[in-house]
Amino acid sequence: MDAAAAAGLVFVTVSAAGGAGLALHRRLPENTLDDASHDVVRLVASFLATLSALVLGLLVASAKTNYDERNSQLHRIAADVVTLDRTLARYGDGARQTREVLRSALSEALSARVVGDRPSERGLTEPIRDRRLLGLADRIQGLAAQDDAQRAARDRAVQLAEGIATTRVLMIQDPGGAIPTPFLVVLVSWLSAIFLSFGLFARVNVTVGGSLLLGAMAVASAVFLILELDRPLDGLMRLSTEPLRHAVETISSPE
Repeated sequence: MDAAAAAGLVFVTVSAAGGAGLALHRRLPENTLDDASHDVVRLVASFLATLSALVLGLLVASAKTNYDERNSQLHRIAADVVTLDRTLARYGDGARQTREVLRSALSEALSARVVGDRPSERGLTEPIRDRRLLGLADRIQGLAAQDDAQRAARDRAVQLAEGIATTRVLMIQDPGGAIPTPFLVVLVSWLSAIFLSFGLFARVNVTVGGSLLLGAMAVASAVFLILELDRPLDGLMRLSTEPLRHAVETISSPE
């Protein structure tokens, strides 16, 4: 389930809980809605609100950490690509074909991500999945060095290519979605109980209904933000390919 669908489901669930509270208010006996009962329900709701705030903060922090880590990996790949191209240039003409493979792999993958003038829905998976990036280290290792300078350039290029391949594999194998679904289910159940208590001691009117809907919308938007941050390679908040585009432009510029 994508982030928008999950957020919509959360909005409906929490709103329904608030509506159920309003409906119960009209059907429960008066002696169950006295001040003493109100105090107890308010204390329980406060306790659940505290737990929910802690869990929401934990989820946001976890998702943001995942997003920042993937962003850092993307910038690292872009920087290593430029450094690798410069290192191969120092090696000499023998590495020209390898440099062309590096350029074409990134250029074609980035072009495949665009349909017309708009990004496609494939996110960053195309630029980092190209298998030619994975085989660069073996190709470079096969270069026949003629002197110490070429040997040093080749060894450095192999290290960079292996670093690119390793980071690429990490991004593919762990793209996000690390937040367990039961975690969100429990959180939404707590929030639903809180909204149920809100409606339980409120009279039905436009102000109350609008406030409950606004609160449900805030909860849904928080869940949407968490899920989007937790999936940085696709979705509406996907990472930009600008670092890779800049790297391609840099290695494609005339020497």
